[in-house]
Amino acid sequence: ATGVTVQGLTQEVVSSPVDFLDLLALGAKSRATAATLANERSSRSHCIFTISLEARLPDGSSRHSRLNLVDLAGAETTKSTGATGATLTEANKINASLTALGKCIKALSSGKGAHVPFRDSKLTRLLKDSLGGNTRTTLLVCASQHHDSFNMTVSSLRFAQRAKTVKTRVSVNVVRSPEQLMAAIKELKKEVARLKVENAKLQGLPTPRMSLIANGDGDGDGDGDG
Repeated sequence: ATGVTVQGLTQEVVSSPVDFLDLLALGAKSRATAATLANERSSRSHCIFTISLEARLPDGSSRHSRLNLVDLAGAETTKSTGATGATLTEANKINASLTALGKCIKALSSGKGAHVPFRDSKLTRLLKDSLGGNTRTTLLVCASQHHDSFNMTVSSLRFAQRAKTVKTRVSVNVVRSPEQLMAAIKELKKEVARLKVENAKLQGLPTPRMSLIANGDGDGDGDGDG
């Protein structure tokens, strides 16, 4: 779980690829769009479609994974879109969240343990695990060869170049069964008992200086042969 609660979010259980595609189509249909000077059906929000998978294994354990399909709305300038009113407000929010995403990618790509400002935006909070967690991430960047989009295209390509340098480590998310957990606890208790015995033996040994004095070598330099 991401630890982030989204108001109005729905979660559905699917049993076939058809069910999944139907939900994907429903989500796309519900997405807000509006006409601007640059696009007749301009996306007025980002879209995140999450698929959660759980595989139960014969030994009682289970494996968990999550796939985030994300379609980011493009950055906008008032000059190119002619946005006003509610459309302008939406554009400002889209741009702000994309800026926050860029800051997170910059921090992650630095490789210096820098603070990553995931909390600066709802978008980056939701995508935290996909950006810097136990994950594999594929990024597709849309670019236009039109001269009016030159600055946006260069900015997008620079973002992609920086994102490419982010390093992640991937491991399988396994949830052990109660029986496996009890067996692990039993083994740990055995290890603790063994270490207690070993520690007691070590504490019972005389120190090197005491050994030298007992053998009559009282110069304390530690190099006597006794």
